[in-house]
Amino acid sequence: MPVNRTIQHNSEIFFTTFTNHEWLQQIDRVIGYNIVYNRFDYLETERK
Repeated sequence: MPVNRTIQHNSEIFFTTFTNHEWLQQIDRVIGYNIVYNRFDYLETERK
């Protein structure tokens, strides 16, 4: 669940970590999205 909080400590460094179950499927999905969006970008430039 995402959390949005204002950080009052401006001079400190914070680290965020996460664990993604079945992460290989997520990578494949992102690559698929990139292929689709790149194709739309190509089609838009060809239309001009």
